[in-house]
Amino acid sequence: GCSEECQCVQQNTLECHRRHGTCCSVLSLECNPGTYGTGCEKKCACPSGVSCDHVTGDFCPPVLRQNPVCPVSDCPEGRFGPGCIHPCNCTGAPCDKVTGQCQCPAGTSGKHCENLCPEGFWGPGCTETCPVCENGGVCDKHNGSCNCRPGFMGRFCQNSCPSGRFGQGCQMKCVCENNARCDPVSGRCTCAPGWTGHNCRKACDAGHWGEDCAETCDCRNGDGSCDAVTGQCNCEAGYTGTHCHQKCPAGMFGLGCRHRCQCDNKALCDHVSGACTCQVGWTGTFCEKPCPQGFYGLDCQEKCLCLNGGSCDHVRGVCSCPAGWIGPFCNQKCPAGFYGADCRQRCLCQNGATCNKTNGKCTCASGWMGTACELECVAGRFGADCQQQCECENGGQCDRQTGRCSCSAGWIGERCGKACEPGLFGAGCEERCQCVHGDSCHHETGECQCPPGWRGKLCDKACLPGSYGKSCMQRCNCAQGTSCHHVSGDCGCPPGFTGNGCEQTCLPGTFGQNCNQVCQCSETNQLCHPVSGSCYCAPGFHGPKCDQICGEGCYGPDCERECQCENGGKCVPSTGACECPAGFIGARCNISCPPGWFGADCVQRCNCSNGGVCDSATGNCTCGLGWTGAHCNKGEHSHLYISCSLMQPLHT
Repeated sequence: GCSEECQCVQQNTLECHRRHGTCCSVLSLECNPGTYGTGCEKKCACPSGVSCDHVTGDFCPPVLRQNPVCPVSDCPEGRFGPGCIHPCNCTGAPCDKVTGQCQCPAGTSGKHCENLCPEGFWGPGCTETCPVCENGGVCDKHNGSCNCRPGFMGRFCQNSCPSGRFGQGCQMKCVCENNARCDPVSGRCTCAPGWTGHNCRKACDAGHWGEDCAETCDCRNGDGSCDAVTGQCNCEAGYTGTHCHQKCPAGMFGLGCRHRCQCDNKALCDHVSGACTCQVGWTGTFCEKPCPQGFYGLDCQEKCLCLNGGSCDHVRGVCSCPAGWIGPFCNQKCPAGFYGADCRQRCLCQNGATCNKTNGKCTCASGWMGTACELECVAGRFGADCQQQCECENGGQCDRQTGRCSCSAGWIGERCGKACEPGLFGAGCEERCQCVHGDSCHHETGECQCPPGWRGKLCDKACLPGSYGKSCMQRCNCAQGTSCHHVSGDCGCPPGFTGNGCEQTCLPGTFGQNCNQVCQCSETNQLCHPVSGSCYCAPGFHGPKCDQICGEGCYGPDCERECQCENGGKCVPSTGACECPAGFIGARCNISCPPGWFGADCVQRCNCSNGGVCDSATGNCTCGLGWTGAHCNKGEHSHLYISCSLMQPLHT
């Protein structure tokens, strides 16, 4: 594109050939026809009679040139004629180099190419019809294409510039960043909220937001900054809202109010930290726990006064008494005949049974059973709840209360295992045989069959003195004045018997040989055997003379039952009831005194201050750190000091 410089000597040259760079001398003449080139040394390759261009050897039009200085065909643009001395008059269009006739380009017309094609037409001579251009596009008069306005493209300018392009023909590339909108005509960037600058590359400065960062943040309870896009303020913990002017809604806390409160039982939740402020009667990090047993009120600082296992309402401190107790402090037992919660239920126990104040369960007197102790023990059973098995033999019936056997006719003994002594029959062997004595009378029916030593129709007469044995046929050999046993003939009565014929048992309170020994049994619930003097012991005692109380851990008849007392409780030998040591209560002494109480039956109130712990047995106080005294009410502060000298800095 005209990048080379002509090498002609300027004062001797008319012009430099614009294509070949050859110099046209002012005085030089063309080569003779048929020759061309430097020095006209080259031959034209033209048909006969046709001249070629004297410079290049190209064909030349058959126009005679008279004394040309330079060839007409080589006139510069805008000039024509011999010597190229005439300017073209074609409104900027080229003209014929020889004649000067205007050569109008497509889209123009007229002698001087002064007229554009009329609206709707284009091309050489304006003979072509323009297409319909959209969006303000203009038909090109030269080539008939649509010249689109900036921002549009397409054959008919029907399309807007694609994203990221703008300008004439959508040739320009947008430089907008951060989702900014590029104007398809001018390419100007319209920044998205939060950005500014020519290319929308710069984020909003702190304290500004919105389109082109034109808005100013309006924030409270924060650092004053806000979201550059939305204007939403950056709130400190515990606040929310566009301007951080609202506390977190109920149940939420913390930065952005994103955390859900975990406070239970209607506790207040701090909108900043989420810390819980408990309602009266609740404690724990999240107020999830009621006050511990024995305390109530705000922060669980109040101490309950409920006794006998009563539970204290953790909010108001009202006592809820266990079954069997009433009163504002659960210190009153249910009145006789009532039991249960608030002592509202009536006992149904019968026949001398005791009613449990807690559950109303009947503890039957010996010999009774059933829910209400309304049933006597069935045959063969006796005692508390009829749990003991009778041991009566030979058809004997046992007493439902004591288990003592009531023997059937003809039997006696503790278990009715012994037939009536000879001469007795019937119930309790209390009837004497009509034959009066011995085995001669059937011990059950009383039918007489006189044994040795007896005589008479009814066996009611002992052998006459001096005789004994079967039918009194044998003669005694006893000294005079000495009894001869009418049965055996022995001299003197055997132990347990007396009388002329040794037919009588010892009087009550005596036993042994000649009945001259006095029984040593205690008077309560004991019997003395006339022969041996052995005792039948009452429950709780044992030994040959029933003078020994049951050993530790045992009680009842023959001391055969095992005590159930715990924690050093002592068992009553006769009943098995537990006598609890100080510090324990309960049927088996298995319940420690409730907090705040001590001593026998836990009826004494502790008197320990400042967190001192009370011994449930003695009531003695074990003081916490820093306290002393019998009741932990004296401080130990006299020795707790720091020497001032130790606080002085060291100097070197």
